[in-house]
Amino acid sequence: MALHRLRADGLAGQVTVVSAGTRAAEGRGWCSEARKHVSTDPETLATMDDHEAHQLSRSGISKATLVVTADRQTSAEVVRLDPSVRNRLFTMREAGALAQMVVDAGLVPAGRHLSDVASAVRPLTSHADPAARLQWLASEMDAGRGQVSFLSERRTRRLFRTERVTVLDVDIVDAHAESGRGSHRRNIPELTSAVGQLMTSVSYVLGRPAP
Repeated sequence: MALHRLRADGLAGQVTVVSAGTRAAEGRGWCSEARKHVSTDPETLATMDDHEAHQLSRSGISKATLVVTADRQTSAEVVRLDPSVRNRLFTMREAGALAQMVVDAGLVPAGRHLSDVASAVRPLTSHADPAARLQWLASEMDAGRGQVSFLSERRTRRLFRTERVTVLDVDIVDAHAESGRGSHRRNIPELTSAVGQLMTSVSYVLGRPAP
């Protein structure tokens, strides 16, 4: 999804997107059930055909400017591999919302003079290379933790009545979890939305014109 968005925005050569899992079956291809629910362009379908799962490694984490997971449990496993990752590690929901907050706070409109950006966001150097721009975004997302609420209300059944409870809504449930709470039909739209939100900000930052 991220690669598709980068290609669509003409930015595919500026960022490397790597997929790896904390419990990945090395070399395995796309889940056939997930594939049923993915509607995308021929180029991305070809990428899916060539995809092989890879186990996440400490060296892989150390090379990444931004590390994104589906849920807090996976984030905890990533931190156990490399504790230094904390300031650039987010769940997908966190990443999308925080990246949008950074862009909304300091970079809209794109032509705004750097001295006029919101004081809550450190100005982005207009001539920075793609790696530095992505590093800037990750750093500002980390600084913005706590400024976006992820609390939401859900209905839950307790004995013979339904109650509303407040939950921290930052996880996307693993559709392969043994608990059976996950569903590709439900999870893929959630992923599409979160990835789209994040990549809108990434593409904006990478392609931002000089003021």
